[in-house]
Amino acid sequence: MSKLDRIAEAAGLMSNADFGDVASDVARINEAAERISESLSEAAEALEQAQGAHEEREWEERDDALSNANDYVEAVGEALETLDEAEDVLNRLIEMRTALREAVDGARAHLDELIEV
Repeated sequence: MSKLDRIAEAAGLMSNADFGDVASDVARINEAAERISESLSEAAEALEQAQGAHEEREWEERDDALSNANDYVEAVGEALETLDEAEDVLNRLIEMRTALREAVDGARAHLDELIEV
């Protein structure tokens, strides 16, 4: 294989490598995890408020706190749906990583030949 062919082959391997929307998918998963963490904390706090209000016989305050807790629990449920989709994202990442590894290894092989010659 000529030097020019090796350069073209290495360039083709790199330009055909595709990492897709990985960054946005990972960001979406990270945001869902953060929402879960925050919502769990907020739900626990709202439930503590509801308990205190119940003990003080502040029914309206208790009901408001319970409603808030319910909203936070719903937010956790919605974020969990995003994490359920994470399995597909992770499988795509593994496939992309394998393809990229092959492209990098191929480009390295060509570059090693070009640099040594």
